[in-house]
Amino acid sequence: MEWPADPQKLSRRSALKALAGTATAGALAACSDEGGSPRSARADDGRVFQHGVASGDPMADRVILWTRLSGQSGPVGGEVIVYADPGESQEVGRADFQTDGSRDWTVKVDFTGLAPQSSYYYRFVAAGMRSPLGRTRTAASDAQHLRFAVASCAKYHQAHWNSYAAIARMADLDAVIHLGDYIYEETSKGSAIEGRALEPDIEIYTLSEYRERHAYYQTDPDLQEMQRQHPLIAIWDDHEIADNCYYEGAHRHFEDQHGPFPARRAAAVQAFDEWMPIRTQPTPEGRLPFERIYRQLPYGTLCDLTMIDPRLIGRDAPTPGPASDNPQPADPLAVNDAGRSILGGTQRAWFEEQLASSEARWKLVGNAVMFGQLHLAPGLRALGGGTVLNTDQWDGYRAEQNGVLDFIADAGIEGVTVLTGDIHSAWAIDLSPDPHNPAAYLPALGDTPAPELLRPVAVEFVTPGVGSGAGSTLGDLIPVARELSPHIRYAQGGEERGFLLLDLSPDRLQGDWYFTTTLEQPDPDSLQWGASWYTGDGAHQMREAAGPTSAKPNPPPLAP
Repeated sequence: MEWPADPQKLSRRSALKALAGTATAGALAACSDEGGSPRSARADDGRVFQHGVASGDPMADRVILWTRLSGQSGPVGGEVIVYADPGESQEVGRADFQTDGSRDWTVKVDFTGLAPQSSYYYRFVAAGMRSPLGRTRTAASDAQHLRFAVASCAKYHQAHWNSYAAIARMADLDAVIHLGDYIYEETSKGSAIEGRALEPDIEIYTLSEYRERHAYYQTDPDLQEMQRQHPLIAIWDDHEIADNCYYEGAHRHFEDQHGPFPARRAAAVQAFDEWMPIRTQPTPEGRLPFERIYRQLPYGTLCDLTMIDPRLIGRDAPTPGPASDNPQPADPLAVNDAGRSILGGTQRAWFEEQLASSEARWKLVGNAVMFGQLHLAPGLRALGGGTVLNTDQWDGYRAEQNGVLDFIADAGIEGVTVLTGDIHSAWAIDLSPDPHNPAAYLPALGDTPAPELLRPVAVEFVTPGVGSGAGSTLGDLIPVARELSPHIRYAQGGEERGFLLLDLSPDRLQGDWYFTTTLEQPDPDSLQWGASWYTGDGAHQMREAAGPTSAKPNPPPLAP
């Protein structure tokens, strides 16, 4: 989604210089070897592996390995080689691949036969060249400590991605969870800081344009390094397709300019599938010409990570309100309409089944738009809940929002933790079916949780934007929302950029927010700790922590 913000004009170095540095670094990192094996292919000089390497969707025994071959004109094959060590002396196995223009020469290999909770190193070989060395990690089967970086909203033209650079250097991460807006479809005209204008600088809507935008984003050195060092677990939000989109359209999609929305939707989804290291699955709904992105990734007894799609596959059109092209007070009858859905019936049934059947201590939910209630003039649930501030998030589909909360409460499901992006700001929220009713909900007082009958049913951590700021509009509203809403335990927004670090152990789940102090210069050291909140002890309720969590001891080495 988009909140109004004043354009910034800040001084920064040229993106072309950064790209040139990346190509040189890639060549130096992939020194040639003696002998006649595929390893003796020349190190990439920027012609073939211009977009780096990536991995994603780790399972206990497999992971997706990704790259893209530039400068090709027809079908091309190659292989990916996996090692147990960064020195490439302990080969684990190899897999062949083929690609061509029908996939924009992108490559995805679902590499199997791996050990759980283990780090691996990999390199692609194709067209007589070798890629940079990548590093990945399989999911856990019996972990007692997990750490994830959580990110979203990477607007290229408003900030250097110092959060990505900082994440890349964190050797103890199990994965990076990205909650959408990995790319932006919009033009950067009038809002780009120096050296970060988009190419081509247009609003994209065709397959070739979506592919070109993904390719341009993938030249950023900080994004490439983050993807090279850590597996990625991603979903889309709206800007991978069109601002504030839903299944049938988007509020800034105009057929006289952009053609039929189904064609634009199909193009955006195809490019996303090609360029992102995700493991897609057949779509049972039969609604879309692509495979679904809602899926579950188990991490043993400690955590199940359930990624959902509240943006596209089952979303009905939003009601008129602050998130639409025709701003006006949200219609209380529409937002409470039981016939309107944000997930769709098939996905909701699947989602609730994943929660109910999970035996993991923590049930993480990767979610694109804010779940917790964000109301001005709040009211009791029995009276409609109050005035919705943003109809684009779960508040605009209140019947389904209430239904999911009631399901969690009625089933007695413990440890549900929602992870959210989209809103370009940081939040810690108690999820209660009736948060403005003191007879139904009370917040924790320090380390003391509320009485059991007055506790929330789940919690929500919201990560700020990597490159997108909330602007003055939301920044001004945050203090008001906190004053009126006892379930909003922490909120920070405005022009901050950053990410969330999630630390899990059997008795505690903590979120640490980090914010960058500079937007105009590449500087991974600019990230500073901002706040920490945690939940635990079966209370599924937010409490403030005194400081950030500590890194795991003796992490596996980063890829050189």
